[in-house]
Amino acid sequence: MVSLGLLTATHSQLPAQSTPAPAAQQRGSSIVETPAWKKYFAQGYTYIDAKVLAAFWGSSPDEAKIRLGNKMLLFGPAEAKPHLKEARAQAMKKLEEGNPPCWYTDAGYTFHDAELLAKFWGRDIHDTKAKMTGWLISGGTARADLKEALKDAKAGKKAE
Repeated sequence: MVSLGLLTATHSQLPAQSTPAPAAQQRGSSIVETPAWKKYFAQGYTYIDAKVLAAFWGSSPDEAKIRLGNKMLLFGPAEAKPHLKEARAQAMKKLEEGNPPCWYTDAGYTFHDAELLAKFWGRDIHDTKAKMTGWLISGGTARADLKEALKDAKAGKKAE
């Protein structure tokens, strides 16, 4: 039986989830079958987003996926935006400090990709890896811009 108080509670009145969702405690096929997991990916969020949120919330990436998925199931997809905004801001600060929660390789990019982009952008390799990571953390169009830049670099084009 569900408490009437829980059903009528506003978002700010609900307790913060301090323990991982049961599905996040087990790894394997059962976790990907949960509605929260499916919601997370259905909204277009990625492993990078999960790593950024995990660092912000002090959890694992799998727990972050489930937690954000549950929030979206309860309150709608728009519920993800303020959490990601804060988590991304924190992640960008950590990147500036040299300790980001993720790195460009977490998105499947390679050192060779970084070398190509360094040449394409006319930057040193360290700055290029940081720029790639920052664009990934930022999400949205920045990720698409990174893919496009790499495509252009591989085609031998010059940066505009």
